[in-house]
Amino acid sequence: MNWGIIGNATSEGWGGKDIIMSVNPENSCIYYLKKVKLSKGDFRFRMNNDWGNSIGLNLDGSLVYDGYNLKISEDGLYDVVLDISIKSKPKYSVEKLD
Repeated sequence: MNWGIIGNATSEGWGGKDIIMSVNPENSCIYYLKKVKLSKGDFRFRMNNDWGNSIGLNLDGSLVYDGYNLKISEDGLYDVVLDISIKSKPKYSVEKLD
């Protein structure tokens, strides 16, 4: 199983392939990207490049399957983490580095 990100905030855009996330060697339910270049725009998490398995935002700001797109407010380098330790309550973080 591969998790990645896709969207117009990524270099691949909505029509491209996912940017595949690395797996934390200490916890196989945590996926990450370090120093990924993102542009102002939207993205979402997807499993195996499959739109049927995508994660976005719920109205309360938590993650949910088939939710709304996540937003990047400005261009830059980011660390992105997806934690699916509790499959019904995935968590994420997006941290701008520069």
